[in-house]
Amino acid sequence: MKRFVFVMIAIFLGSTAFAAEPEPRDFAFGFIVETPGTGAVYTLILPEEVYRRIYRDDLGDIRMYNARGEAVPHMLRRSVQKSTVKKEAEPPVALPFFPVYEADGANGSGVDIHVATNENGVVVDVKSTDSTAPGSKLAAYIIDASMLKKRPIGLRIDWTDNSTSFSVSVDVQGSNDLNRWHTMVRNAALVKLDFGGHRLNRQDITLGRAATYMRMSWPGQAQGAQVISVQALFPDELSINRQVRQWVDITGNAVDEKEPAYEYKNEAQFPVDAVNLKLPERNSLVRARVLSRNDEQSKWRYQVRNLFYTLTVDGTLIENNPVSVCCTADRYWRIEAGVASGMGSVIPVLQLGWIPHELVFVARGEGPFTLAYGSAVVGTSKQPLDAMLGVFGKEKEKIFLKKARIENGIVLGGEGCLLPPKPPVPWKVWILWAVLIAGVAVLSIMAWRLFHQMNTSGKNEQ
Repeated sequence: MKRFVFVMIAIFLGSTAFAAEPEPRDFAFGFIVETPGTGAVYTLILPEEVYRRIYRDDLGDIRMYNARGEAVPHMLRRSVQKSTVKKEAEPPVALPFFPVYEADGANGSGVDIHVATNENGVVVDVKSTDSTAPGSKLAAYIIDASMLKKRPIGLRIDWTDNSTSFSVSVDVQGSNDLNRWHTMVRNAALVKLDFGGHRLNRQDITLGRAATYMRMSWPGQAQGAQVISVQALFPDELSINRQVRQWVDITGNAVDEKEPAYEYKNEAQFPVDAVNLKLPERNSLVRARVLSRNDEQSKWRYQVRNLFYTLTVDGTLIENNPVSVCCTADRYWRIEAGVASGMGSVIPVLQLGWIPHELVFVARGEGPFTLAYGSAVVGTSKQPLDAMLGVFGKEKEKIFLKKARIENGIVLGGEGCLLPPKPPVPWKVWILWAVLIAGVAVLSIMAWRLFHQMNTSGKNEQ
């Protein structure tokens, strides 16, 4: 199998002429990479330190070397959380639900619940404490998802409430037999709130796993409200990778302008695809514009406009979700908050999220291998490794691609490799100017001689 993979690699790489590869000492730093097993092609997630010390914006100053110091074919590819091909959106499905009551002060410990199901496992009745009994209160809801053929990713809850401010944290438990229950979600916030002239709604609960039946708690502070509908939510995208998004916090500076604005500098080449604001004080809310640029001379590019908030209502912490942006490695960021921002005078912290690249390389030669990075003199290496992986296909990739392991970091050529080289001496320009000056001199001499000859001939004729 390994021999077959190397034959495929030879077919794709053998027909392409490569320029002389740089040596490991041409790079500033590196990582020792171990390749467990006997695989031919390995993958690893690019470490955060690479983004902090890389030189080129396109990450072109990266190479993989074997133990003999020979460069091996490699490629970088984006490691995304979801596929770019979307499915046809599937509408939410209404689920049956049943209220569960308990005696006041029972705290759920002494509640006697009887759930009746039919021959298909569908819940037809739920009996608990009599809702009309003195001191009884609504404690939970039993939700029946037994009729679903697909796994939902979440629940959408709607409720009746006459107040303008409603927030509550609920827990969701799951069961497949109505006897043994396991926790699915803790402290999910349900919110309908008017704050700072904005209407905040949060009705969706994300589920981490599937269950045939669910039990959603209904705390005491929510007794004035009752659930009127529960819907199962389904994804409109296919998940193909579970790589976790990483985050970095960046402090900024206030810009002296008429409207509040803050500027930040990211010291790394992270492929940012999500942003958030960490507001300095509780009960802060601001609608802000997010902009970015690659350098201080470029114009600001609009990224997104979003409502950022952090609120505490009846002990429940309510925060906005991070917002997606177009993937960019821009270093400079700007937040424009507007005059009517409810953020206070303290500068917010900008949070940038990114998903690291996946590095794929051919394990040619003996290990351990070295991931070398950071060079001001190395250009991008063009290799058709992606074409070879395309022949394998997604299913075969799971068989052929093995996981490599990052070990300790090392210093190769040192910080000096990150210094831009001195501009080359413009010999061609100097030679061109010398030729032009010499040509002008020759023409001047020829003109002078011609003028002298004409004067001499004139005198002889006289």
